[in-house]
Amino acid sequence: VSSDLTGEKIVPTFKREPLTVEQVQDLLGKAKRRAKKSIVNLRDYAIVDLIVKTGLRTIEVSRADVEDMVTLKGINYLYVQGKGHDDKDDAIKVPDSVWELMHEYLEKRDSDSEALFINHGSHNCHGRISPKNVSLSVKNLLRLIGLDDKRYTAHSLRHTCATIALNNPPILNQQIKARLKVMLSLITEIVARESGEPDYLLNKPDMEVEHIWSNHYGEHSDEFVTEVDFANARNTIGDLLVLPRSFNASYNDDPYETKVVQYFSQNILAQSLNAKKYENNPGFTKFAKESGLNFKSYERFKKDQITERTDLYRSILEWNFKN
Repeated sequence: VSSDLTGEKIVPTFKREPLTVEQVQDLLGKAKRRAKKSIVNLRDYAIVDLIVKTGLRTIEVSRADVEDMVTLKGINYLYVQGKGHDDKDDAIKVPDSVWELMHEYLEKRDSDSEALFINHGSHNCHGRISPKNVSLSVKNLLRLIGLDDKRYTAHSLRHTCATIALNNPPILNQQIKARLKVMLSLITEIVARESGEPDYLLNKPDMEVEHIWSNHYGEHSDEFVTEVDFANARNTIGDLLVLPRSFNASYNDDPYETKVVQYFSQNILAQSLNAKKYENNPGFTKFAKESGLNFKSYERFKKDQITERTDLYRSILEWNFKN
């Protein structure tokens, strides 16, 4: 977490832990069984299922309206107002099972409120649920499966979404771009935190998922038979970073050898590609050595390096879970 005023890092006293696949199954199973008992329980089941499978923040869940649910060409989306954004301009793909659960909740809640999730108690009945109450609902369910620990929170579910997804490295497309941004932001935040460096760059509203490779098949034709194969490799998470939109506008078309010099002025995950990061940066180099994670700089960035970076990203999340 970073200070908006100074950009200085506030070091947390404990880590939020992701859940294992088995714990997620227990959580959703418990929530599903309880959902039959009351409208509050049904709401909480829908909220937990939504966060686990999309990686939304509590503030994004709270801000969501019924009209933000849109189906385009058979694909379900929830438009959300992301962190640092003024408008609901992030379209998050929602799995069919979660979509149906959200509709079941809307049909049974007996309210015409514009908010997607509302309160059902005597206090502020049918008013928009607050981010705090979203967190409390998740925390209550975590306690019910034995995770009564301050390390397990609603944020844990967001981290869980990223961890599970990286078991099968995703390919960038418009449908999962927002989820990849969540994953890359989490990975960057972990490295920054453990290195004792500020991660305030990620709080800027214009941060976007950007490619390391420029979109020039000819520069990689020695490694790929077809442009389709090249495009698939380029859209693998190992070839992606979270960077300011202005950076992409300036350097998007440049070769890696040019970009890597500029990466040193960006966030820590981008910096780790540059050899200068491994000089006179004791916090980062200590973390890299003690964690055993395969951080390395690259003078050239080819197909094998994308595979290495994909493995590194997965390893960072796994390391964070174990420690």
